[in-house]
Amino acid sequence: MGITSLPSFPPPNVSTVSDVVAWLELAEASLGGSPRVYVAGRILTLLKHFYVDFKEPASLTRAIATDWIKALEQYSPLAIDHACGQWLANNAKKPKISNIAGLAASWEQGVKHNIRRARLIISPPPESRCLSTREEKARLDACADLSRKYLEEQAERGAVSGAEAEPVEPPPRRASPEDRAGLRKAQLENRLMFPPESMSELHKRELAALRRWANGDAAIPPQFEAET
Repeated sequence: MGITSLPSFPPPNVSTVSDVVAWLELAEASLGGSPRVYVAGRILTLLKHFYVDFKEPASLTRAIATDWIKALEQYSPLAIDHACGQWLANNAKKPKISNIAGLAASWEQGVKHNIRRARLIISPPPESRCLSTREEKARLDACADLSRKYLEEQAERGAVSGAEAEPVEPPPRRASPEDRAGLRKAQLENRLMFPPESMSELHKRELAALRRWANGDAAIPPQFEAET
């Protein structure tokens, strides 16, 4: 089947952009269609958990199998396997084609959404392609922040042991205005991956000002000149 699992996003212990690149390559490889023989075998295994009338004519059985294959071959093996596992874990009745197709589609949509997030961390939008050192550092800081949030969430869910649940805090430092402005710009750029209505006009104006500063066309916005 090729790739047998895909870590959640952000990936555990991410600390650099290269960690995000590694996750992105794995995620992109996890998408795509499935061989018909895989779909047939996986669905046969799924349906074996439920009552199947083996007295049906062979021609009818083949026709039903073809319907399953046509509906699911567009999804990746990981998506189909996830869908089957989800159905078995949460349902006691035999699934319909639409049930499994819906779960597979939902899984792939989630992966594609996280791929867009990962690409934004790795490379900013074309309009801000000219990167400075402070922007690169802000991107790396944003990755480290993702890792801290991930460990905190895992600790809250009790999924991490006591020693691992407490991430090592870096020595305290005073963030420079450039650091804070660069990180704020990275945060706003990330918001662009969501529907346009999720960003207010105020945030759009703030992002425009930060882009002008990053391109050297304007001074740093006043709100970043003093420490917060």
